[in-house]
Amino acid sequence: MNYRIPEITKKTAAEITDLSDYSMEIGKESDLNKRSYGLLLSQLAYIIAGAESPVKRYKALLNRTLISTSSGLLVVGKTYLITELNPGGMGTDDFTNVGYVTQNIPFVATGTTPTEWLAGTIVYNLTDSPITATVIQNTYSTTLTWSYPCTITSTGEFTTNKTFVLPNPTSKSLPNTILFGNSSNLTDYAILIETYP
Repeated sequence: MNYRIPEITKKTAAEITDLSDYSMEIGKESDLNKRSYGLLLSQLAYIIAGAESPVKRYKALLNRTLISTSSGLLVVGKTYLITELNPGGMGTDDFTNVGYVTQNIPFVATGTTPTEWLAGTIVYNLTDSPITATVIQNTYSTTLTWSYPCTITSTGEFTTNKTFVLPNPTSKSLPNTILFGNSSNLTDYAILIETYP
């Protein structure tokens, strides 16, 4: 890697938009590398100028406490997870009639009463299992909210082509939502979201 840091003390962040003045070698030069380098230069300009960065940043650790039951009824439309089917006296518990396909794959209930649920198979209710976020930093102007499966929602602040997310999300519907997959069990799952001006 070879970076030539330009003379950015004489430029404002708004002026650092054209990367043609700067040399960069990162194996293969790609649009992603150019964009990342440009964002780095923009941040350096603010740091050197002693100004507050206009970058919006959200850092948090996510946890989910799973709600479970071993008997009762399911609710149609809610998402459940079964990690292991328990064998019973008359055979193994059977949830195939209510949308269950296989172990460790979430399913949406299509009915309320499983064919057999007498052996105490534990069923996790993912829809109602809350995600708690320990927010380390949040400079967005609105409250960001979490919902199932692992989706963060803003009110239009995740700007298209200017929002950087770690880890790589499953999908983005910018400017409002980012989906981090179908994670059922979360323990100190680190999230970083940054939106550049």
